[in-house]
Formats: sequence, C-alpha cells, structure tokens
Amino acid sequence: MEKTNKVNENHVKSAMRTLDILELLAGYPDGLSFMDISNHLKLPVSSLYNLITTLIYRGYLIQTNRGSKLHLGSKLAQLNVAYLENVNLILLADVQMEKLREITGETTSLAVLHGTRIVIIHKRPGKGILQVINPVGTRLHAHSTGSGKVVLANLHEREIDELYPDEVLRAFSPNTITNKILLKEELAKYRNQGYAFDNQESEEGVWAVASCIWNQEGQPFASISIVAPIVRINNKDTSTWYKLLKDSADEISAQLGYKNNG
Repeated sequence: MEKTNKVNENHVKSAMRTLDILELLAGYPDGLSFMDISNHLKLPVSSLYNLITTLIYRGYLIQTNRGSKLHLGSKLAQLNVAYLENVNLILLADVQMEKLREITGETTSLAVLHGTRIVIIHKRPGKGILQVINPVGTRLHAHSTGSGKVVLANLHEREIDELYPDEVLRAFSPNTITNKILLKEELAKYRNQGYAFDNQESEEGVWAVASCIWNQEGQPFASISIVAPIVRINNKDTSTWYKLLKDSADEISAQLGYKNNG
C-alpha cells in the first residue's frame, strides 16, 4: 500500500511541476533558460530535464537552439482556440436550445464530434418528470446516436472509412446499425434532409432528433438535438420540430461565421 501511495504522489508531483513550468513561462514572454526555471521553482535542473524535454516534444514549449531560452509553444495556443470555440459555441447555442426546450418541452443537448465519439458539452433539461439522463461530458458512439450521425453524414466518404475501417459496427441495442454499408445509406438520407434520428439505437427507450452545426471553416463538427423518452414521443406529433431544429442549427452555424454557398 505504501509503495502504491508513493507512486501516486510522484505522479501528482510531476503534474504539479509541469503546470508550474507552464504558468511560470506565461509570465515571461521573452522566455527563460533551464537555469532560470530551476532558480524560480527552486528545483534542480536534473529534476526538470525530462519534464521540459517532453513538453518540447509535445509542442507545449519551444527552444529554437540548444541552450537557448524556452518559450510557450503553439500547442497551448491550439488548446486555447479550442477552449474559446467551445465556450463561444455554448453561448450561441444556449439561446436556441432554450427556445427549442420551451416549444417542445423536451431536453435539448449540444454535442461535438471527437473521432468516433460524440461528446455532450451543454444541456437544457426538459420539463417532464421522466428524463433521459446523459450529463455533460458523456461520450457516446457517434454511429448509434442522432447527434453523431448527423455530423458523420456531412463528412466525406473517405473520412467515414478512416473512422470506421471495419465493416461491422458495435451494437448498443437491437436497433443499432451494425453494418457500415447500411450506415452510409442512412447517412446519405440524413445529409439530404438535414436532420438525423436516434430511434432507440444508443439505448432502448431513448429517442432523439439532431441537426448539424458547421464552423467558420465550413466543417461539420457539432450538433444540437432534442432528446426524449420514447414513451412520451409515441403520443406526440414531432413532425413540426424538425424544421425548427434545423433552423436553430443553421442560425448557430451562421453566428459562428459559417457561410452556406450551396
């Protein structure tokens, strides 16, 4: 037990030192040398060497010449851009999500595509007592969800093949599409109509409809969806929701700087 605790402490210590290095350099735009960092943090150069060389290798720090000063790298700028894009996306989408929630009474979700997963980054809970519980941060398989399929539908076929090299896809319920050819056929339909469904494909008892959000570069990357228990949907006419949902997604895309030239 003592050995395990010591290993964990060492991992935490390394993480803390890594963050100390980055936060220190953030205050020195002209950069610092290894020795400068060592003096500021009161740590021997030998303790810093592996951490700093790893940060350089991963792009979080740059050192133009051996022995020269260290500066923050471009990878941090990329993370900052991604963070700001997500924050901006949430702020813009929230207005549309609340409008859809008021009209439908159901939960609205905002999600972004990461590889073959769709990640929920914002939610507006529905008004009913019975709710679908997928908290912010939930990662679902894109091919089994409306929010994932509507983004996949707008990717190039080559990208689909790269994401799904195998012909057989994992099943999560009896309704999940498990054949890549059939998935592509369904994606083509969703691409044309502008919205995609999840008819108990990710989980039995769950229904959803989603529409794609595009970024300024013209790339499909996120989606907004209406999610509800299937038992409540069976008693509702949802046909008027689809255009409202697509209009909301288009409005968010436009506010992000997307120009639809089609």
